[in-house]
Amino acid sequence: MTEERGTLTFHHPDGDEVFALLSATMTVTRHPDEVELAFYVSGECRNEGRRQLTNAEVSVFLTEFDAATLVGRRFEVPQSYDEAREDHVSCVYYFEHNDLNRNVVEIVGVVGDGYRVQWSGEMGDDGDEALSRVVIDAVFDLLTRPVAT
Repeated sequence: MTEERGTLTFHHPDGDEVFALLSATMTVTRHPDEVELAFYVSGECRNEGRRQLTNAEVSVFLTEFDAATLVGRRFEVPQSYDEAREDHVSCVYYFEHNDLNRNVVEIVGVVGDGYRVQWSGEMGDDGDEALSRVVIDAVFDLLTRPVAT
């Protein structure tokens, strides 16, 4: 990783943009019937003297959660909109909110008090808009929320 926290890179058809991450968190929320593990990053880059911000998020839902078993886990979230939940479970902000599809999130190791995560997805579609690959490589802080009701 080129930055201390990590990077979010947009691989556009016409070139790459690399954002240094300002934050990277994994938040555990225990619901009555499941556990939500939400990944969130925010970042910035400077282009021609102006500051550009971005963020991305994806949630995975588990039957149980144990932090001791996180390393080596791989999660796939194929679509931004989850029909069964009737809600978005992932998105990326790049000048506006966009769907982030074909997410693959891998927890590859422990770094200090955090977890090194490699996460990729795709923004755009095969129609009018060209696909951009989004790649996040970062150390995430693990946060726990109180039980949700």
